[in-house]
Amino acid sequence: MDVECPKCGALHWKSECVSNNCEKFGMCCFSGKVKLPYLHPPPPLLPSLLGSDQDVLNPIRRTPDMNKATNSFQSLIRRYNSAFAFASVGVRVDETVTGAPGGPYSFRIQGQLSHRMGSLLPTDRPPVYAQLYFHDTDAATTFRQEGNRGADVVVLADLHAMLLEHNTFVTIYCSAHDILAQQQRIHGVANPTVTCRLILDANADQHRYNRPTANEVAAIIPNSGDGVDSSRDIVLHLQAGGLRRISEINAAYFPLAYPLLFPYGEPGWHPGLKLDLPAAGAANDNDELEEGGGDNNGGKRTRLTQSRWGAFRIHQRKIRLPNGQRGNEPTTILCAGRLFQQFLVDLWASCQQNNMRWIRENQTKLRSKLYSGLADAQQNGEDAASIGQCVILPSSVVGSPHFMLQIYQDSMALTRFFGHCDYFITVTANP
Repeated sequence: MDVECPKCGALHWKSECVSNNCEKFGMCCFSGKVKLPYLHPPPPLLPSLLGSDQDVLNPIRRTPDMNKATNSFQSLIRRYNSAFAFASVGVRVDETVTGAPGGPYSFRIQGQLSHRMGSLLPTDRPPVYAQLYFHDTDAATTFRQEGNRGADVVVLADLHAMLLEHNTFVTIYCSAHDILAQQQRIHGVANPTVTCRLILDANADQHRYNRPTANEVAAIIPNSGDGVDSSRDIVLHLQAGGLRRISEINAAYFPLAYPLLFPYGEPGWHPGLKLDLPAAGAANDNDELEEGGGDNNGGKRTRLTQSRWGAFRIHQRKIRLPNGQRGNEPTTILCAGRLFQQFLVDLWASCQQNNMRWIRENQTKLRSKLYSGLADAQQNGEDAASIGQCVILPSSVVGSPHFMLQIYQDSMALTRFFGHCDYFITVTANP
């Protein structure tokens, strides 16, 4: 990849450009309409463990011992990430591919994927996830090693110290823990309704290089249980409270589940992100904007979609560093190996689930006929007793009945225009 996007600095092959002079690329930044803050140079510990010379300010010289430690860390990187994650990833992993001996590693899932988190203090079992950040390094390392067989004690202790120093959510959770403990003393130890809501600031400045601070990322609001919690907020319990799902549209969805990919707690995608569109009346190089719902500007999409946020994050690019020199953007995500595969699957699943949620909530906008499900019910042979609240999937959903019908109609239209199909059969056999 030797062609650089003039808008965001992403590296491409020449055939990926959308113009003859290679001045526009659509996959990385949507021809300059996606502008996000670049990733910060990671703490020195991460480049040495990941095995990449990605500390752009202080390059690392690799040694054989470092390479050996890197191979061990990369083989267990998903366990290390799970040991330090604030939230659990609930999904069924398809072991028919991942567990097969030999061949390249692949991460495959079945069913719905979700991120869940529990209370800040354990009840009658060992602490896990965010609960471990309220213990000293030795105790937390012991608990993490017991839950993640094969993990190195020294690496666990070093990662714990790194996140305590750099990760914004550690500071936020410790502050929430202190507030909840005080509220619990006021309302009584047995009161499970005492909670804290973490409201992430969606209006924080996204176009800067400074690391996020706790006060800028989220506001901690005590709640006695009388108010209604938004699905976009993170609700914390001191004890009990059960598991609570984190919404896919929450900016903390990815940094809480992948602290090794976002060591500073950089916020992820949320619905408040916008495309950087040209001013009204200004030339836009004849760029086509995405059609769709959301905030519209003349019938065109103005919101930054989750898929385009992910596409921006997984490109390697040349940027201007804080010292004024040109260099590579830190590739923490790209160098994570098996954890990178899990992140990609998680990102794709969250995009699909977010799209399905929008389709379910906007059925009246999507139905072009006044059948309200009756046409589909008649086609499927259903009677009145079996008809409930059905969700009609539009043709934009790959694999849906309307999608299959549309591509069939397209193929028939091609046949009418070009003529009937010819059979071209090739018979091969081993000699």
